[in-house]
Amino acid sequence: MTDKMDLQDSAASASMHGFGRIFITKSKVLRLVWICFMILFVALLAYFLTPVLKRYFSNPSVTKEETVIAPRIRFPAITICGAGMSKEKLDKFGKLHNKSFEMYDDVEGIGFSRDMREEDIFQKLGTHENIKGVMPEKEKLFLKNLSGSCMFKMQSGCNLSTDIDTILVVERGYCFRINPNGTYFQSRAGPGHGLAITFFLNTSDKVPWTKSNNGDSIEAIIGYHDEYPFPSIGSVLIPVGHSTQVELGKTEIERLPPPFPSKCTNGDNMPLLLYPGEYSIQNCQESCFAFKVSDKCDSLDFYTNTSLPKELKKPFPKTEEDFLCGFRIYENLEKTNFASCKCPLSCYETKFTKTISYSRWPSAADMPIYKKLFSKALGMNISQVTDKFVERNFMRLNIFFGDMTYNKVKETKMYTADKLISEIGGLMGIWIGASMFSLLEILFLLVQVIQYGFGSKKLRKENDLTLENTKT
Repeated sequence: MTDKMDLQDSAASASMHGFGRIFITKSKVLRLVWICFMILFVALLAYFLTPVLKRYFSNPSVTKEETVIAPRIRFPAITICGAGMSKEKLDKFGKLHNKSFEMYDDVEGIGFSRDMREEDIFQKLGTHENIKGVMPEKEKLFLKNLSGSCMFKMQSGCNLSTDIDTILVVERGYCFRINPNGTYFQSRAGPGHGLAITFFLNTSDKVPWTKSNNGDSIEAIIGYHDEYPFPSIGSVLIPVGHSTQVELGKTEIERLPPPFPSKCTNGDNMPLLLYPGEYSIQNCQESCFAFKVSDKCDSLDFYTNTSLPKELKKPFPKTEEDFLCGFRIYENLEKTNFASCKCPLSCYETKFTKTISYSRWPSAADMPIYKKLFSKALGMNISQVTDKFVERNFMRLNIFFGDMTYNKVKETKMYTADKLISEIGGLMGIWIGASMFSLLEILFLLVQVIQYGFGSKKLRKENDLTLENTKT
């Protein structure tokens, strides 16, 4: 049984002295003063501790940005899309299927035949049939009619004869995708250590998709290799007769999932994504649009039909009103910034900034050299490859990292459990002079107080019983 002396000794030895003085002070006035001080400081502790706990349980985050110096940087995937169709192959296709081709502008500005089925044109021909790539350094054509000069280090495995896929791109048709698996790395900075490709666009054989075609050109979509190449992620126009230089900057972004503010996702809980590759906002929004069009319209365009599951496919549009249905849905989604689609940010994202410059190409001094190279590469007589022919049908693309650094943006937890404990400990130390050890002492002291209280009560009962027996 705990007696009064044990209780006073425990209170006197407690490291949180203010609490102990309540028990060891003999003066009732001073004891009351110590009690008032304890109540005041405990209240102040609660006052300052409340916002700390609120911040912790609100899951705040902080974004940190750093510049990383890298010995090598992973190169993006480059998707090359044509700006038209091959007239020769289109005519052959029309004669084979007894179809006629008529150019006109629909509501989206895409020209195609009223008689030909749009899906047949894309599936049989694609939109890259009149694009070829030539490699002046080796004077030969590579597979898939596309090639270029790989100026990466040999150990990076850059091989434009094999590292090219064909992919169907929304609103662009079938395109070439260079470095689809992300196997290319740039190990030195500058235009001489990136990717350089010379293209041949047979403009005399080209049928543009729009009547309002802005010159003869092709398009390069630059993006992360695991991302579907939507044109909205960043495309570059490559006009004929020019050298297009694209200096890249890279930013890697890492965000936190719910309940943190970014509320990002890696796509595991997004079963309605239609397009291949990692989750992205563009993939979510385009997929959302496709499902809405399938639900509300009686017909679907080629791209949407190709993407949707078999059970959701519908007939292809035949009238202008058919096209307007999907157009209106997309227009309404854009006005609300796709709010109804509920597309969160991606937890992992790689963005590329582009600094683009154009110059006339080739120069007058280099023209004789290129004419010889191009005539051999295309199997043409040198007399056919005139200055005007080169200027109207050839273009060059050079993509590279300007320096061997990239930005890394990472969202991290502002308050971790260890930081919370440290902050609570600091406040307890300031206001009541307590630590974890002090709390154990106080707990032990409270147990002794309870034991003393029960012991005193039992002793009083025994004394009362003894007094009654004495009187009897």
